[in-house]
Amino acid sequence: NPKLNNGKYSYGGVEFTTKNSYNSIYQSEIDKDKLNYLKNTWTYNSAVYTNMVDGLVENNKYGAIVGALAESYKVETKADGTQVWQFKLKEGLKWVDNKTGAEKAALTAADFVTAAKYVLDPVNASSTANLYTNFIKGATEYYKALAAGETADFSTVGVKALENGTIVEYTLAEECPYFNTVLTYSPYLPVHEDCLKELGSDFGSTVNNIWVCGAFRVTEHTTENKIVFTKNASYHDTDHVYVDTVNLKWYAATNTRDTMRKWYEQGLVDSFTVQSTGDEEGWAKYVKGENGTGTQRNPAHPECNAVLSTGSNTFIGYWNFNRYTWEVNDAEYAKTYDEKYASTMAMLNKNFRLAFLYGIEV
Repeated sequence: NPKLNNGKYSYGGVEFTTKNSYNSIYQSEIDKDKLNYLKNTWTYNSAVYTNMVDGLVENNKYGAIVGALAESYKVETKADGTQVWQFKLKEGLKWVDNKTGAEKAALTAADFVTAAKYVLDPVNASSTANLYTNFIKGATEYYKALAAGETADFSTVGVKALENGTIVEYTLAEECPYFNTVLTYSPYLPVHEDCLKELGSDFGSTVNNIWVCGAFRVTEHTTENKIVFTKNASYHDTDHVYVDTVNLKWYAATNTRDTMRKWYEQGLVDSFTVQSTGDEEGWAKYVKGENGTGTQRNPAHPECNAVLSTGSNTFIGYWNFNRYTWEVNDAEYAKTYDEKYASTMAMLNKNFRLAFLYGIEV
């Protein structure tokens, strides 16, 4: 947005005032492992708890990995092939009680060790333990020993708190240049030992059975009704949390195509997508206008912005570096050995992969 001028900004010849709250909808209820982020694999739960609990790093709006609780990091590969990642924590990090906002404890590197111990204990049935066993040195052996009922020493696992709790260290079983992206997954979020002791098996079972170190607390949650986020006053980066509250209203599958428009006009939500079919009244009001001359590209109503919809889905692709099968088996398109070899060598070439990604991005 343009720079603010007396709490307002102008765009397209229209002046807007800013708000310290945001009103929108949610369509999937907190379910399964609820807010126990150390067990959870349910995407819709993560949309809630990732606003409540920060990790070491996060993706910025461009998708790049940047520091969250960590202010810096360094990587070293040892002679034996193991790789060590160290993350220095920011100062003044705090845990607060979700319900009251009262400070509970300082957040230190020990909280990342506690999280690893929880995830790697088979008793807790974490669905994301593989994100440790696939990467962290000693994690697989530790997990298997506990699963077999044997005594296991966590000091053999490559997760350590150093320098009086200011540095989190991960030792990997082998070199992994993208390990910082792995840290964006929920089993690598911190948890305080006293929180687990206090809540026991109820940890994460409701919005109030969790300690918070992120930008928001959930101050109200009524199933299939609403979720209210309130700014965490003890958050380390509170100056960059630009709204005080986020109000999410339940949007049921039975709602009609004009529901959001009606809610917008009632002040219940801050935006909506006007539909050409199913909400002819809204289309006539916001797009066509009174004289019927408005178009989708140049809508009549000043509050209506023509935006190309890109959808709400995220897709992921993989490079198959050791390919054995080929989807096209038609004889006309059959691959020779040389062609298959050339494809493999191309995919192993970093510049080829960069060129491919560049082509997608532009």
